[in-house]
Parts: sequence; structure tokens; C-alpha cells
Amino acid sequence: MLYLLGRHHGVPICYDESTIQNDINKSAFIYTFAEGKDKLRLNQDSTLKERNSWFCTCLFSAEEYLVDLTRNENLGLAARILTMEHCTYTKDSMHADQIKVFSSKNFGIVGTLLADNLLKAKSTEVHQMFQLHKNALLERFEKSKCKLTERLVNNYALILTTADLLNAVGLQMDTEALCHICEELHKQTAVTATPGKNLVTNIFNYICCEYRHLKGIKWTTDKTGIPLKMDMVETTFSAIVAKCGITEPKIAVDALLEEGFIIRPEKGRKKTKLSIDGVPCYGYRFDLDKVNAAFGQIDDAVYSNVKKYKNSNPFSDAVLDIVNDEEAVIHAGNYRVADSKKAISGTAVLLP
Repeated sequence: MLYLLGRHHGVPICYDESTIQNDINKSAFIYTFAEGKDKLRLNQDSTLKERNSWFCTCLFSAEEYLVDLTRNENLGLAARILTMEHCTYTKDSMHADQIKVFSSKNFGIVGTLLADNLLKAKSTEVHQMFQLHKNALLERFEKSKCKLTERLVNNYALILTTADLLNAVGLQMDTEALCHICEELHKQTAVTATPGKNLVTNIFNYICCEYRHLKGIKWTTDKTGIPLKMDMVETTFSAIVAKCGITEPKIAVDALLEEGFIIRPEKGRKKTKLSIDGVPCYGYRFDLDKVNAAFGQIDDAVYSNVKKYKNSNPFSDAVLDIVNDEEAVIHAGNYRVADSKKAISGTAVLLP
């Protein structure tokens, strides 16, 4: 694949599915492509071989992801490749044919016009266009920014600047639609770039649904029942993250520590020495301020076992006063709807 790049400078190169579905290391290819030059190699006589270089856009078309970023721990790939899926480019078959006809009759013309326009334009004006798009995108992504936002915004701003330049030569581009695509791409990448935030949401969702069957979790609440602190023993943590699809607890701990969801007892240590039901053990202490920001406010309406039903037995015949249907589903036991004298019994079924 690198051989096909040759000396592409400015002219895009396209790979189809048949080209990329082989045994190459796709991650390594992406890094090499982004580097813009081939590896140093020697000729048979030990002299330095001429090195290929390129500077262009590479387009991939395939049924599957080139690299599944959700399964790849290296976030550097997410900043180097833009994956666009479920995007509709044509209205119907007639529209697609019109694009093919236009492209075949005008092949190479737009590139020449764009190059001429760039040569005539002042570099300061082009840079100003780029900077305006960059500032607008940073403001647009303020609430969803992640550690890769700055690098991604540079890529997006370059795309939008190119759209402006194409508009200037008469090729109409929908800049707002491109902004929307960039925004969706950023949201998807932000999920990949914040694994701790997504994991902590999954962990507390699991606790919310399965708290009756969980041991090794200690809540410290204020007088009104609002949790102030939550400790979890190591074995319980490992069991929960396994249910969340993480096979290696260490990866989960590192992600949560990096994003501040787990409180480090002291520098160099990850686990906290706990005492649950008088038994000393090691586990993890969660920063509930951070958890609340990611998961939502943890209060009695979310975890009814924290205060009202902490000691209730799911197999007891006692009737529980339930405020709403959500609590009824969580308890899945005998319950009575508020303001109703008659208890409701039967099987609780959670429909998708």
C-alpha cells in the first residue's frame, strides 16, 4: 500500500476494500501515512535507499472499519483517521449518475482552479479563514471537548477552509453540513478518548440494576441520605467491570484513575485500605463529585437501597411503598404504588 503512494503531493489517493483487506498492519500503515515518508532502508550495497515521500489525503472505502477505534487503546489513531458512516451523499440513483457524469467531464479542472486560486491568495487571508473556523469549532465543542479536541479541530478547520476555497472558485459546498459531520465525528471520538467516563457510567448503571446481589460496596451518606462517599472492594470491582465487558481490571483502574473517578490514596498507590462490616480489605474509593458529573446526581431516587430500603429483603412478603414505576422495576418485589391501598404482586418484567 505504501508503494502505491509513490510521490503523491496534493493529489488524493483512494484505496478500495479489495486493496486493504489483507494481512497488513493497518495501525502501522496509518502512522506511517501520517508521517509522510517511508522508513529508511538500505540498498544491497549498504548505501541509503532513496526514500519515498507524500503529502496528500487518503480515502478508504470499505464495508468494515479500517481500524475499530472502540477496540484500540491507542488514541493516536483517532486523531489521524476520520471515519464517516451512515452519511447519505446522493438523493437517488439519478442524482448519483449526475455526479458521475459531472466528474467524468470535469476531471482535473477544479484542482487546477483551486491551485491557481491558492497561488493568487495571500497566505495571511487563508490562515485567517482557518483560524476563524478553528475558533468557531472550539466554541461549538466546548461541552464535549476531550484530550484530542485540539488536534481534531485542526483537521476539521482545514476541511472547512478547503470548502471555503472551493466555494470561491464556483464549486458550491455546504459548509454547515460539513460542520454538522465534524460535530458528529467529534462526539464519536470523544467517547473513545474518555474511556473512564463511559466505564464509570456503565459501572453505576450496573450497580443501580443489581445492587441487591452485590456485596463489598460501602456507602457513606449525610443525614438526608445523599451519598458522600462510596468504597468498593477489589473483588467486587473486578466482577462488575467484567460484566461491563472489560476482561482486564487493570485497564479499567488506569482509565478511571487518569480521569479522576477513583481517588488515589497517595502517590504511587491505586488501592485504598478499607474496612467494610469491620473487615479490613483493599479496594477503590470513588470521587462522587466526578461520578455525579458523568453519571448524574446519585440520590435516593436513583439508589433506593442507600437509605429507604437498605436492609429490605427481596424475598420478604413485606410490601414496599414505591414512588414510581422505575423504583418498582428496580425492586422487582411486592410493592404498593403511592396513594393506593391495594398491594400489587406478580412478576416484574423489564421490556427492552
